[in-house]
Amino acid sequence: MSIRTDIATELPDAELVFAFVAPLGTPLKAVEEALHQALSAHGYSPGVSVRISKLLDEMVETPPEERPHQRQERLMDAGNNLREKRGNDHLALLAISTVKAAREEAEEGAPLRRQAHVIRSLKHPDEVRRLRHVYGKGFFLIGATAPRDVRLQALIEKNFPKDEAQRLLDKDASEEAASGQQTRDAFDLADAYVRLDPTKTEQAVKKIRRIVDLLFSYPFHPPTPEEHAMFMAYAAALKSSDLSRQVGAVVTSAKGDVLASGANDAPGGIQPRSCPSPELDTATTEAAGPDYLRGYDSNERERNRILSRVIRALVPGEEGEAELAPADRAKLIERYKEQLKGTGILDLTEFGRAVHAEMAALMACVRIGVSPRGGALYCTTFPCHNCAKHIVASGVREVFYVEPYPKSKARDLHGDEICLPDEEAPGDDDERVRFRAFEGVGPRRFLDLFSLTLGSGRPVMRKKKGADGQRVDWQPGQDSRPRLPLDPRSYIEREVAAAEIFGQSRQNHDKVGDQEGEHGREAAEAKDDEPEAGA
Repeated sequence: MSIRTDIATELPDAELVFAFVAPLGTPLKAVEEALHQALSAHGYSPGVSVRISKLLDEMVETPPEERPHQRQERLMDAGNNLREKRGNDHLALLAISTVKAAREEAEEGAPLRRQAHVIRSLKHPDEVRRLRHVYGKGFFLIGATAPRDVRLQALIEKNFPKDEAQRLLDKDASEEAASGQQTRDAFDLADAYVRLDPTKTEQAVKKIRRIVDLLFSYPFHPPTPEEHAMFMAYAAALKSSDLSRQVGAVVTSAKGDVLASGANDAPGGIQPRSCPSPELDTATTEAAGPDYLRGYDSNERERNRILSRVIRALVPGEEGEAELAPADRAKLIERYKEQLKGTGILDLTEFGRAVHAEMAALMACVRIGVSPRGGALYCTTFPCHNCAKHIVASGVREVFYVEPYPKSKARDLHGDEICLPDEEAPGDDDERVRFRAFEGVGPRRFLDLFSLTLGSGRPVMRKKKGADGQRVDWQPGQDSRPRLPLDPRSYIEREVAAAEIFGQSRQNHDKVGDQEGEHGREAAEAKDDEPEAGA
């Protein structure tokens, strides 16, 4: 194979690295089996299988007569301790080292052709970031989940006491310590999402197969309406200049047409204020513009003002008449932060100037004169309780989201009007608004897997060239090529190869030029030897 061809094909049999992120109790075994089955159809065999919990179990001592829930918590705590002492990405480094050791044993460090390695399961965002940093576009993260009652029952069937199972489910989702379990935050970083129903295992197989088909360049899986709408919601989020977070939302009709979009930002009516023109004088816009022009988060400042007043009114020795400066308020609150945790007062969001993305999208419907009634709302983050009541009032029938929002009191305040994902599926006569966790290819990989030419991987063709418009006859295995292959070469190596191609091309061109020049001289000399006309 020539150097040029090698670069162009980008290693059609390159290794791939998959990982799962899933809340405790999710039936991952079935998903992993479905993944291997789908990979096999494309000519790939299982590579290194890394079970992080198994590696942790080998590293820490097992107490005698340990019960299942005690073992689970022991492994959780072991992971937390390692992250605290050695960095939040330490378990990802452990998984990477395991793959590296297996490769060196099998091929003396060379790539393991047509093999897919699987890591399960990640529990912290920094683990995801480390794996992406090392494996780049050849790394693919699948977020798998199941309703909470299903996961709870799975733990109970493993002899977890019910109260302990519920406590561990909460601990797994999110711990306060930065080095603790942060499954919820890691889940948001997935490339694709799969929701599991133990009674419908064939559905999980089909979902995984579709994702793998797309990864291997199958050209005839267009995005679902849900995937397209959620991608639009993430695109809308990028308009936000909010200091805290970017949230986006779109409203679709009952037929799936996108009606309006919105992002969380300061209210601007028809003319958004999130993107002031360069000509505008900052001094004249900061009073009405977004918070970055004001220079501070208005919600955090007002919340801290209230907190400081409460502390100074209730805590002996902290009294004072004068209003504290913002920096002094922050120091005062920091001293009492531990006592304030769990009170809910740190979660106040009432004083933010930003219109929430869901409300911005619904207000856009009002401005342009379209009704969201009977349609759906797609939001990057689970709606807060304030947005939830307006969503119910708007007539929207379904809400799809990716990122959970623990601060939301939507269930507590509006449980009679909304149906959440972990509840029993509502019947046809149930008038509640259905909140659903998003499924499918995530916005992070939308262009990579659905665009014919705009993704970061290889382009895809749907019809044959010069075949009267005939579609390609794509066959798994025969035509399977990783669309986002794991390239073992550094950019330096690719640069050297490209320079060699250039050198060879120039050398060949010079040879052709020399030959053409020689032929030209011979032709001229032959013409000179011809007798002149009329001689």
